[in-house]
Amino acid sequence: MAFKTNKGFTLIELILVIALIAIMAAVAVPTVSSFSNRAQLDSTTDELRSALRLAQQRAMAVNQDSAFGVYFDDGNKKFYIFRGANYGDFPAENVEFSYSGSLTISQSFVGNEVDFDKLYGTTSDTGTISINSSIGLSESIDVSALGKIERN
Repeated sequence: MAFKTNKGFTLIELILVIALIAIMAAVAVPTVSSFSNRAQLDSTTDELRSALRLAQQRAMAVNQDSAFGVYFDDGNKKFYIFRGANYGDFPAENVEFSYSGSLTISQSFVGNEVDFDKLYGTTSDTGTISINSSIGLSESIDVSALGKIERN
């Protein structure tokens, strides 16, 4: 008497495979989310540091004959390079930068801005800028009186 052999998968085998795939996906999703959040944080930190340096370089340029600075508007998730002693002096010349809604930027400067003196690029606005992500990651940028801009 010949036994009939069934070819295929049993219901238990299919359930086990689906469960394993679900477990692997549950482990992978937070890792991908964390990677994306880290990339946004790094990108924004680099962009902000570049904006600070550009404002400083423009202030030091002989042909500009003006102070420049960076203004922070965390409520609208933006920061601006501006010309003049204060944000708003020449609004048509402001350069706007936007950043992710999952990030917050806090800083210790009076009036939410860093001003660089013309010709020398120094500043009286010394302090730290903190960029924080919604999952607890953070970066910081220090600005010294001599105009040194350093990522920590």
